[in-house]
Amino acid sequence: MCRWAAYLGEAVFLEDIITAPCHSLIAQSHCAQEAKSPTNGDGFGLAWYGDRPEPGLYRDILPAWSDPN
Repeated sequence: MCRWAAYLGEAVFLEDIITAPCHSLIAQSHCAQEAKSPTNGDGFGLAWYGDRPEPGLYRDILPAWSDPN
């Protein structure tokens, strides 16, 4: 199941949006409540805009909880 998050404002760390909240991407991947199975072991990705005109991209075919970054 895909999940989207968007943020517009002052610069913050990605962890403040993606991993720190109680309903974080990792928590949703381990305990999905509205999916056919409670565990979503699919890959994930992030994109963001910073000082450059093109977005930064980070993606992995493994689940978010297995990524050391």
